[in-house]
Amino acid sequence: TGPGRLVPFQAAYVGGWTSNEPEVPRVQVRTLAFGPSTPWEEPEDAAPAPVADLGATDIRRLTDSIIDAATLADLPVPRRPWLPELAAAYDLAALPTRRTDTELVFGVGDNPDAQQQPVVSFNPDRDGSMVVYGTGGSGKSTFLRSMAIAAGLTARGGPCEVFAVDFGARGLAALESLPHVGSVISGEDDERIERLIRRLRNVIDDRARRYAAVNAGTITEYRTLANSPLEARILLLVDNLGAFRQAYETGGRQAVFDSFQTLAVDGRQVGVHVVVSADRPGAVPSALASSLQRRLVLRLANETDDAILGVPKDLFDQESPAGRGFIDNWEVQVAVLGGTSNVAEQAVAIEELAESMRRAGRSTTPPISRLPERVLLDDLPDQVDSRPILGVEGATLEAIGFPDTGCFLIGGPPRSGRTTTVASMLSALRRRRPDTTLAYFGHGRSPLVTTTAWAFSALDVDAACETAKELTQALTSGRFDGAGGAGPRLVVVIESPADWQSTAADGPLTDLVKAVRLHGQFVIAEGETGTMSASYGLLQQLKADRTGLALQPDQMDGDTLFRTSFPRLNRAAFPQGRGLLVQDGAMARVQVALASPLRGTR
Repeated sequence: TGPGRLVPFQAAYVGGWTSNEPEVPRVQVRTLAFGPSTPWEEPEDAAPAPVADLGATDIRRLTDSIIDAATLADLPVPRRPWLPELAAAYDLAALPTRRTDTELVFGVGDNPDAQQQPVVSFNPDRDGSMVVYGTGGSGKSTFLRSMAIAAGLTARGGPCEVFAVDFGARGLAALESLPHVGSVISGEDDERIERLIRRLRNVIDDRARRYAAVNAGTITEYRTLANSPLEARILLLVDNLGAFRQAYETGGRQAVFDSFQTLAVDGRQVGVHVVVSADRPGAVPSALASSLQRRLVLRLANETDDAILGVPKDLFDQESPAGRGFIDNWEVQVAVLGGTSNVAEQAVAIEELAESMRRAGRSTTPPISRLPERVLLDDLPDQVDSRPILGVEGATLEAIGFPDTGCFLIGGPPRSGRTTTVASMLSALRRRRPDTTLAYFGHGRSPLVTTTAWAFSALDVDAACETAKELTQALTSGRFDGAGGAGPRLVVVIESPADWQSTAADGPLTDLVKAVRLHGQFVIAEGETGTMSASYGLLQQLKADRTGLALQPDQMDGDTLFRTSFPRLNRAAFPQGRGLLVQDGAMARVQVALASPLRGTR
């Protein structure tokens, strides 16, 4: 009570019962003798004493009396000085929003200072790009799904297109049924990831010129100034940035990751925005982190990461629901479509939303197409940039040609499509120059022997020596014109060149290849990659131009065949007839076009 003496006291206990009736005393009987007394025990079969009904406890009676007094005095109910805690789940479709692409609502926040629980949103024109941090099971994929769904609920202003790259556990796959979602690409699909990044980079470059022409600083301003209300905002979602970074930050794919980082830097002004998830702060490179202006933190694996990201260490515990996070110094709960944490039920709700959007006439976002596994040569033009057609390029999905002078080396494992590729190239050459003279050096078991009309054919060492010398003499005498001439052209095909080395035919074939290169003619050589590691004699000449095709390649095949480093590759992503076309150190993914069917492939 102050600086005086301490006064002992006994706190009153209001959890018991008090009564005006005196308590019935308890009677005990003991036998008294010398020594300790012996208490009398009640018989075991004695009936228990009836339990008296003591009525309400003192605290209950006191509470009732206060309520009765407040009612008699007509006192108003006092305001509770705090709001209830955030719910474990909210229905995204039920949250108040303006339904425009300038405000993508994704959850409910708790602002205790203002005694409010407002909705929380991502404002693309202001925020640019965004990152969500969280450990496994914290709700990162749930947040990305909610962001994609919010981008489709923009009926009152601005279309929004969504693309997603999923390096996680396929938590975004359900989004692909939504019409405004172009594609959800698996992290293993290198081809489409590269094509997506390239497309978005081209979109930014194109929009930068158009927006500057009308002095627009955001897509919202451009829609007004250019009278183009249907200009679509684009949202790129990346689940598990750490895995994306590990796969693409180094090696031959570094250019893809560098382009991805520029999307976050340059995209805000032209309506291209990046939203990524990461499991820890270190998963986001510093160059990219500075461009991710908005940050949502879910439950992390350790308190150190919480401290780095400025999260109160007592905010999360093991009972925190998925989607509970921290943003702008607020606690927030990410909302989900349907208001349930069950992923299967969310998928059903997403499918129902997709159906309703299609009924409402929502336009469909063009997907990121996949390089086809079967391309017919007859469906392609005769030439591209004055070159005969090889197939379809992965970057543009358009026809690509091959150089028809010098040496073209084809390597690959068994049944990768080497023989079929040679047949297709010969058909493409004949389409442009029907008078092309064809010479073959190989083995009688090859399907090419019986499916192609050869002017010269050598199936053994003696025939190879004689034919090679004859063709070398014909080239030296000027019998065949160069690539630009009007006279006959010579195309030489050498199968399994390693088999000709260390034989009597090695020297004549090497001289023939030199003559072909000197006089502007064309050599096609094909063989199993593992047999063509040598760098002398015939193979040295065939590799000299560093031009050719590696079918179903491995990472080391580039150095073996073309002295060109290949990136890390997944051979399973290369079906038969697909490979990397190498020209002067540059490479392109290609699906070889099929000519007339062969009776077998090797």
